Amino acid sequence: MTAAIRSKGRLPYLLLLAAAAFSQMTRSASTTGALHPSQPRAGISGTIRGKPLHAKFQIIGTPQSTDDRLWISEIWRNRLGSVRTDVANHSFSWISDVGGQRFIVIDHASKIAVIAPERMEDSHSMWGFNAKPTLTTESATILGVTCSKVILSDGESGMTNAGELWTANGLGIVMKDIKPVPGGTIVWIASSIEETEPAASVFEIPQGYKAAAP
Repeated sequence: MTAAIRSKGRLPYLLLLAAAAFSQMTRSASTTGALHPSQPRAGISGTIRGKPLHAKFQIIGTPQSTDDRLWISEIWRNRLGSVRTDVANHSFSWISDVGGQRFIVIDHASKIAVIAPERMEDSHSMWGFNAKPTLTTESATILGVTCSKVILSDGESGMTNAGELWTANGLGIVMKDIKPVPGGTIVWIASSIEETEPAASVFEIPQGYKAAAP
């Protein structure tokens, strides 16, 4: 089987991932969809300008299923508000390119970039969660960043414990997600963060990758 045939077969998955990722992280507070990051279980909508950063994340605990492996591993944001997010241990990336007014999903294994034009305007930022959130007044410092605790619950009654998040509201990112699983927990947590402007190349399609339209 040639690389081109394998790549073509992955496109439907890429498009589903793109649609879910875009809904989760860049457009709305809705977190529904078959494919979205397993952790963190929250995202912020809108364009955040003037707050560049580069953050890396790690998982503590053993993923219980294939879906649990779709966790965010690295995030970059520039001063314009463009964001690159790497998931599944850098297997995939998606880029909200504010300057280019486009949304890009990259499959690094197949070296394919799916590019869709998208009008990105400044809007009011809003948190979205894929479980029922209860805000608290409890705060903590993670890697020097002040974070607020959010308790999550699910089930029809909203009474089932779903763990907790620690959100850095000033930066618009989640710094820690504690997710209960049978026999223990999976902890997703920031391992490093720098509030510096990323290189422009971070938001570009790597050389040698094939561009494809949705």
